[in-house]
Formats: sequence, C-alpha cells, structure tokens
Amino acid sequence: MALKKPLTSEQQFEVTDFSKREEVIALFPQYKREQLASRKALPKSVNIENFTMKTPYGDKVLLSNAELILEPNRRQALFGPNSCGKTLLFTNMLNGEIEGFPTHLHVHHCKELEEHEMHDTVLNTVVKSNPYLNLLWKCEAKLKALLAEPEPKDIAGLKSNLEFISFQINTVGGNNATDKASKMLRVLGFDEIGQAKPVKALSGGLKMRVALCMAFFIEADLLLLDEPTNHLDFPSVLWLENRLRGYKGSFLLVSHDRELLKNVCTGVLLMEDQLLSITILASLNSKRSVVSK
Repeated sequence: MALKKPLTSEQQFEVTDFSKREEVIALFPQYKREQLASRKALPKSVNIENFTMKTPYGDKVLLSNAELILEPNRRQALFGPNSCGKTLLFTNMLNGEIEGFPTHLHVHHCKELEEHEMHDTVLNTVVKSNPYLNLLWKCEAKLKALLAEPEPKDIAGLKSNLEFISFQINTVGGNNATDKASKMLRVLGFDEIGQAKPVKALSGGLKMRVALCMAFFIEADLLLLDEPTNHLDFPSVLWLENRLRGYKGSFLLVSHDRELLKNVCTGVLLMEDQLLSITILASLNSKRSVVSK
C-alpha cells in the first residue's frame, strides 16, 4: 500500500478548522509551536557534543567529534580557512540538519539575496520577510472572512482564535511592520522612491542593504551573517555595526572586515583541524581571549 504524501503548507492551511486553536497552532513553524507549548522559558543556548559534519555528498569529513557550543546573547565571529565548511554549518543550522540542535530556536541566515527574493518592491520585500508574520496575517484574514459569512460555525471559537492571532501579530511587531521597515530602509538611504523600486533593479550593494534590513526586521533568536559587508559603503557598515552591538539575540558572523569583528564580537568560534574551538573576549576592544576551550 502506497504511503500518502504529506500535505503541503497550502493544503494544510485549506483543511484547517480555524475554530480549533490546536489546528491553527499546527500551522505555525516548529520553533514557535515549541515555544508556545512550553510553560517556561526555553534555553537560548546550544550545547552539542561529538558533532560530526560531512560535505553534502559525504565524501569529506569537515568536523569530527567537535563541540558546538553557542551561549545565549553571545556575539561570535566564525573563523576558519577557506572550504572548511563555514557556510555549510550555517545552512545545516538553518535547515535543522544537526542532530541535537534546539528546534525551539528561531534561526535566520542573512546572506546575499537569491533570485526568488527579488520580485517585489524594496519595502514589501522587507515587510514580508518574516514567514511566521506572513502566516499570522494570512490566518487573520481567513478568520475575518469566516466570521463575515452569513452563518459562521462556532462563532465563539473563531472570535477567540482571532484574538489569539491578533495578539501574536502584536507580539512580533506586525501592527507597525510597514513603519518599522520603512524607517530602517530610510536610514540606509532608501527614500520613498527608493523603497518603491523593485529589488531586482538594485545594485549589489543596495541588495545587500535590503538583506540586512530583512535580518534585523525578523529579529531571530540566532542570526547567522555570511560576509554581510560585501558591497557595502562605509556609512552602511557603521549602521550594521550599531545594529549588531544592540542585537537582542545571538549571532555568528563570518566577515573579512577585522574592524567590524573587533568592534562587535564578544567571542570567536574557530573551525580548524575538524574541530571547533571557542574563544571568549574580555571586552569589545580585546584583541585575544581570556578563556579558551
């Protein structure tokens, strides 16, 4: 007997009973489902022992019996020689392909924009960059449509879930999303005309600014930044530095800009000889570590 294919997200949405809270929450990303299910604050740390990572084809071992340790609110630089697997490590963190990696952490990988991310205006691209917020808006519209029907079923359940969704939207800043995104873009040189331009028409440097705005708009628990200063001018790098200094979550930063690394990082994660070693800096101005593993 052939196994049934799992429903796509669109199919799941269509068969959801929006009067039932558990079915609505089942639409949420895994990290949010776990956060909502927990009765206490979940740890923001990562502590994985005996971590092994191979290339996608499995023909080369990049990490062997390594320790992957990320402390809460730690601002770390990720160092390593070329082809050691830094980008692959980011990709595996994002896609949940590391055994034991906390699935309740919201991870965002900030990198240069891909083709499918460049079909809208600059402002809309940033506003719509948070998949969870997009889903909440979609649920809100669906619930309002169901309540507007001539004879809606389970009015109490629908109203209760609309209040729940509205609360979640407010929690992630959805009520002022456009204003928030517009202010961030304006600081980076996008006036009203610039914000209305299609992303695909921008230069490489301006596209990178959009990607950075998306990252800070989303506000993930763990932000992964892969060469974020590529194509940036000096004022944009200063903006990035200030944003990273004030970031509420944790981040891992790959960059060749040593001045940026020195100014914003409080630790170093080194990929070398198939191992990961940690260095904790005494202060932002320290040149080397006081604690090593």
